[in-house]
Amino acid sequence: MLNDTQIKHAKSKDRQYRLSDGNGLNILITPKGKKTWVYRYRFNGKE
Repeated sequence: MLNDTQIKHAKSKDRQYRLSDGNGLNILITPKGKKTWVYRYRFNGKE
């Protein structure tokens, strides 16, 4: 489970990456430093 401090201190890297919060909820950090919540789910066995 991510907390507010972990999200604020997440730094941008050369490539975008995700930090998982659990149960399909992720925060996507882009090279420019933008942070976006992403929910990944499956429907009929497909993402």
